[in-house]
Amino acid sequence: MKFFLGLLVGLMIVGTVHAQTSVNASIGGFSGYIWRGGILGADNKALLQPSVTLGFGDSGLSFNVWGSFFVQSRTATKGADELDFTLDYTKTLSEESGMSVSIGYVQYTFPSLDTKVTGLDKHTEEPYIGISLANPVSPSVKFYYDFNNADGWYLVASGSYAIPIGEGEDAPALNIGVSAAASSYVGKTGFNDVTATASVGLTAGRFTISPMAGFSYADSKINIDKSSFWGGVTIGIPLGGE
Repeated sequence: MKFFLGLLVGLMIVGTVHAQTSVNASIGGFSGYIWRGGILGADNKALLQPSVTLGFGDSGLSFNVWGSFFVQSRTATKGADELDFTLDYTKTLSEESGMSVSIGYVQYTFPSLDTKVTGLDKHTEEPYIGISLANPVSPSVKFYYDFNNADGWYLVASGSYAIPIGEGEDAPALNIGVSAAASSYVGKTGFNDVTATASVGLTAGRFTISPMAGFSYADSKINIDKSSFWGGVTIGIPLGGE
């Protein structure tokens, strides 16, 4: 944790010196918390997921704080259910092909977790590396490795496609995303999940409003349920910067 905080402070100083900063925030309300094919927390309970991202201009550096907490069944937990910190560096390798590489580090924290009951720590760490292409289907591959609670890896390939709804440059679009993943968790290596999402991006002044729906099919040996449906809406707004 101390290494992570030191690295974060150092990179933020470098990024601030060499580039202007931008701040973007969002808050989402969802019918469930589906992560890597599994249902986390209370099943079919409404929750809120706020997010704030600090970007350092053209440096490729960004820092995100993301939270998740249930707004139903609050007697079961107190405070935040999850609070994550992500430091990311993304570099474009080729302007012609649109190829980019990303490396990053995620600190997951679970303030409400009962460690005596679960046997898990209140935090876990996960570095990652990924590669992506900037084209109409936005293909990408990312590899994550959790070295604390999960002590395993997760490899996901994903893509997305935007379908314009209406005419004109400002017309909204239907965004379709699909991913397939393998993992090495709980002593099993192999298929983890296939997930599909659909969302529509709408604008209202500086705000963006994005209703979405998702479906995930997962390996029941890793996750409790084989399939999950969920939906919700995210509202985003730039808070300032360049």
